[in-house]
Amino acid sequence: MPYINQKNRKEVKKQLDGLIKQLEQKGAGAENKVSRGDPEESLQTRLRREGSVQIRRGEQDIDGILNYIICKILLSIYNKKPGYYNYNRMMGVIECVKQELYRRVIGPYEDKKIKENGDII
Repeated sequence: MPYINQKNRKEVKKQLDGLIKQLEQKGAGAENKVSRGDPEESLQTRLRREGSVQIRRGEQDIDGILNYIICKILLSIYNKKPGYYNYNRMMGVIECVKQELYRRVIGPYEDKKIKENGDII
């Protein structure tokens, strides 16, 4: 995802830092915490102990907030001239972001877990 040059990346990052801080205060930074019991107990420990976990309200809310922010940004750019061309571009951006996150973050995590726990295939 390094398709933005360093100068522009610094400017964009500066703008995003304030928004990210606000989101973290609303619950995004509370990842892997549980709603009852010891607030410092990890999600993995709780799952092993109880078999299920109830997510805190703030952690659910943050998904909706992020969805709203992403939609508003994309629509403000691609919906100025509605039509297939711009909607297709918008969906392409979403798909590329999804694939980049999988390739760079989720895939390596899954590979690590396969090594730890064994493969299922």
